[in-house]
Amino acid sequence: FILREVMGLRRLGWEVVTVSIRSASRGDLLTDMDRAEAVNTQVIVRRGPLAGLRAVGAFVGELVRSPWRFMAAWRTARRLRRPGLKGRLWAFFYFVEALLLHRVCRREGIHHLHAHFANVASDVAMIAAVLNRGTFSFTMHGPTEFFDVPGHRLAEKARAASGIVCISDFARSQMMPLLPPEAWPKLHVVHCGIDPEQFMATPVQGRAARGEGDPFEILCVARLAEVKGHAILLQAMAELVERGLDARLKLAGDGPLRRSLEALAR
Repeated sequence: FILREVMGLRRLGWEVVTVSIRSASRGDLLTDMDRAEAVNTQVIVRRGPLAGLRAVGAFVGELVRSPWRFMAAWRTARRLRRPGLKGRLWAFFYFVEALLLHRVCRREGIHHLHAHFANVASDVAMIAAVLNRGTFSFTMHGPTEFFDVPGHRLAEKARAASGIVCISDFARSQMMPLLPPEAWPKLHVVHCGIDPEQFMATPVQGRAARGEGDPFEILCVARLAEVKGHAILLQAMAELVERGLDARLKLAGDGPLRRSLEALAR
């Protein structure tokens, strides 16, 4: 869905440079479009013996080039860190990733960064924006981040962002208490859209159209995890059957709840 959004923006005339912290594995690149976009996506942390040298070069280079911005970015990284020793260590890693991202921005002439999740991707974008003297924004998906608002530093990111894309009115409502009312206009609801033409029904040879007596079929495609709410769907199906509706449900996906959902279905 991120790639669909990027392609849609490009069709509208926007220039979008895609950057990934790490490279995708070959098994993740499932389509020709995925593979073509992966070639054109700049990767921040690359494997190999030169990875450490790149990080040291970015660290020393920016410290020498602009020590005041370097220190301001480090303070931002410290402010975003999670509690404990691990949180401090990870904050340093994100800071170095932001330094590497800043190199890409300087080379490509990028002044605005957009992160598609409010997790560590936004941490890196926010730190890099300080180095760039530019702006950053992020897409607020949820609900995972809403389970731990302080841990994800949502308030700090919301205040610093120039704009926030909320995928639903619910996501926007959860962000509103983190900002003063005069800042609410920067919360924009933009749903994750699809191209309906790709999902148009096509006639199947030898199969008649669904008649009145045929079962009502429902298809759900999602990973089998708590946040997807499959248990509610199964309970709803049970209620439909109790009401006498001949309904069938197909679940496509896998995940940690598979066994418990199979037991609930039985």
